[in-house]
Amino acid sequence: MKICVTSDSHLTFPYSFSSGHPMADPMFLAACRGAAEPFQAAVAENMGLYHGGDWFGRPAVYPPELMASSRIFSMAKKIRFYINCGNHEVDYPTIPSVLQSLSGMSGAFVPAHDQPFSVFEHDGYFLYVLPYKKEPVFNEIIRLMKNEKIKQPAILCIHQNVKGVRLGQGVKMKDGLTEEQLCDSCSRFCAIICGHIHAPYFSRKFGVPLIIPGSTLSMDFRDEAVEKSFFIAEFEDGKLKAMARRKIESQIYFRRVKLGDQVNPGNIVRVEADGQDQEFMKYRESLLSAGVIAVLPMGVKGREMPYAVNPEIKKSIPEWLEDYCVEKGIADRPGILAEHERIFDAAANI
Repeated sequence: MKICVTSDSHLTFPYSFSSGHPMADPMFLAACRGAAEPFQAAVAENMGLYHGGDWFGRPAVYPPELMASSRIFSMAKKIRFYINCGNHEVDYPTIPSVLQSLSGMSGAFVPAHDQPFSVFEHDGYFLYVLPYKKEPVFNEIIRLMKNEKIKQPAILCIHQNVKGVRLGQGVKMKDGLTEEQLCDSCSRFCAIICGHIHAPYFSRKFGVPLIIPGSTLSMDFRDEAVEKSFFIAEFEDGKLKAMARRKIESQIYFRRVKLGDQVNPGNIVRVEADGQDQEFMKYRESLLSAGVIAVLPMGVKGREMPYAVNPEIKKSIPEWLEDYCVEKGIADRPGILAEHERIFDAAANI
């Protein structure tokens, strides 16, 4: 049995209301392209696809996100596609229903987010899919599963923190699941697939292979230089036989800087500042004037702020939007520009 394993796409539109044209936004386009690559691989090689959760990244879903998601999900019509509910689905009441609606476009299997777990059969293996839960609740579910008859062979699919796993450059998870919490329960599973952690990781942990595909987009936790990827897992006779890692080819890389650092044109930078003082604003404008593509503030308050995109980027129209317009019979450039603006206006007015 072969299955493509990915997670944490965080397909999020409202990164950049201040940029004016967020559909030409490098972060959103990279998120779309990175999220689509595992789908393309699974379809091309006719294998199953499992997404570990956090498809979306914010409490609300905007038209560009829905449009991009529907196009990506529809790629999976000819394969079996499973998607877990991460914290960004479980914590926001409206998101699970959106995910269920999108799943109708591909026949995706989505667990009931308000249930302890769901079981899906894939090519003779049973996926025990546990949506994200706060750690005390998750521990209780694992305790109850000790008395559950587990269909064999089985794979445990979770979306949780795991203590000691690498997050980014020089950063490891300080809290999360431990050997003591999971070892007894995990002996009945031939592998664990875990979402939520953004750096890829593969090792033997909790007595079984632990597969963490990581996010498909550089986001946080000092992961700006971590090569993003997804995994192809092959199982045989109830055991993990082979594992292959595939690089996300569309990944964009960030450079982390401090106020006043010199930056070459063409970079996307994250500034170690909250993004709310005059010194940062002056520095940001100087970077954009010098040809930097985008500037993101990285302080505690800055993480929730829109980021600034170079004005030249706003003038471009993404290829997927041109394709969408052609499908609708809009072939002339004025018509494409009008549709471009219509989508932005609809999103900005939600």
